[in-house]
Amino acid sequence: MVTVGKAKGTIGVYPNPVVGNNLHLQLNNLEAGNYSLQVINKLGKQVFATHISPVGGSSTESVATSNLATGTYTLKLTHSNGATYQTQIEVK
Repeated sequence: MVTVGKAKGTIGVYPNPVVGNNLHLQLNNLEAGNYSLQVINKLGKQVFATHISPVGGSSTESVATSNLATGTYTLKLTHSNGATYQTQIEVK
């Protein structure tokens, strides 16, 4: 996992590898607010995007994704204040 800028918390994805059409995010010590979530393939192309609005602190979020092809992706979560979190996910 990589954090950039004002990021103070951490994110995790479970299960990883992801199976099916749902991402489950474990958010730890994240600031409340609006976040954009992007899934980016190895070529740098965004293949999925949505927004989440966690209440802050530690929580879990489930995100229904479109059908992602099998492979390795970068999940990028960006707060409206510029804090960015990244982690690798694998889809089976």
